[in-house]
Amino acid sequence: SSMKAADDAMRTGGLSSSGHSIAAVVMTVRGAGETLASNITHHLQLGFQRMYIYFDDPLEASGIEERYHQDERVVCIRNDVALQEAWKQQ
Repeated sequence: SSMKAADDAMRTGGLSSSGHSIAAVVMTVRGAGETLASNITHHLQLGFQRMYIYFDDPLEASGIEERYHQDERVVCIRNDVALQEAWKQQ
């Protein structure tokens, strides 16, 4: 799940499973529309290994999730009840 991927990234301190450092982008978005897809493509082409995208409006995540569902470099995290509850547990 996207929460598990985000949690794993936080626990490893930005290290890949092989122990090498990775470069990642973290962003919070609302109403980004098609500019978000071009932003993701741009950063991946620059060489960033991960994109963690927090969606303030959970409904906006579905288009990006569908577009990048097979690309493990793009992690979509919905700001929904489950995320808010997980944050309370920490």
